[in-house]
Amino acid sequence: MYIMLEGRAEIAAAQKLLETTLKSQSDGKQKKTIGYPGGNMPGASVQTFDAWWFWSGRSSKENSSASRNLNWFGQWTDERHSVDITVEINTAHAPDSARIGGFFARDANTGTVYLFHSGKVGGGKPGVGKQAFLAWSKLELNEVVTANGKSRSGIMVGPIDDRNASATMLRYVKSVAGFKEAVDKGVIDTPTFQKTLYEYGEYYKEWWGQVKARRARRLDYVSRHGEVVDALKQWREQQGLPKGRSMRKNQQVDLGVGTPSTLDEVYEVKTSTDRTCVYGGIGQLMVHGRDGCRRVLVLPDDGALFKGLPAALSTLGIELIRYRLGRGKVELPVVAGK
Repeated sequence: MYIMLEGRAEIAAAQKLLETTLKSQSDGKQKKTIGYPGGNMPGASVQTFDAWWFWSGRSSKENSSASRNLNWFGQWTDERHSVDITVEINTAHAPDSARIGGFFARDANTGTVYLFHSGKVGGGKPGVGKQAFLAWSKLELNEVVTANGKSRSGIMVGPIDDRNASATMLRYVKSVAGFKEAVDKGVIDTPTFQKTLYEYGEYYKEWWGQVKARRARRLDYVSRHGEVVDALKQWREQQGLPKGRSMRKNQQVDLGVGTPSTLDEVYEVKTSTDRTCVYGGIGQLMVHGRDGCRRVLVLPDDGALFKGLPAALSTLGIELIRYRLGRGKVELPVVAGK
């Protein structure tokens, strides 16, 4: 789960760390004129990374709703005095404008802060746009939650403080550059890509519909995760435990049944039925559940299961239990259709 940075001070600190990290990992500096639609910036000092560059600054409209930190990335050569922007991953000084494509979010489990981008790719050419870019690049959108229970989707560009931060971020920049080149070459106009674009559009529509439908309760599910685990523990104890076995819990699994050295049953509770949560749960069950162990994935009842999931769980030998949050209580297992 990712939580958006919303305070002005923490956004400013994240932006400063991003700039410091990229500066420390760059090859050096070059003076270039940065061109953009409607103008240019002569004599800009850009940080270089082999054939790529990064420049940061501040918008001149500090007191407007559009004020932002500027993070520009592109490609450069020694032969040219000017460079063009491949992608802007600007971040708002305060997270009150979804019009600004970049933002920072923290992994709730590790505390790592990442730079995210909406995936909206500009360029002023037919075919250059968010949906076409996502279909071409196959990059995944992540859902990032905010303090008021809303959420925003974005592509994880990379961590802002990591020894491989620049390489990770530049992979994203290169994917944008590759997409724009594909647009220039007419790749997106081919019947093959148009079919891919249509299929992705249908998937994206379904995914976004699911996200919107669960926004209001997403934080409720996250905050009540422990309550669900407690209800699961009580339910399993009521069934009776094998002789010599007890309920177990550690950092690797939400709940288990076994001895201090062996788990006979492993349960993993997830707060959503989206692919990221489900894949994570499956991975944890397969890694921490030994051969012959009973593996159980526990998912909320009000989220749709994506196509093929029940069959995949059956093949892997994973049982599925659904739960439902009520006012002050957790109902599980929920019987289908009730």
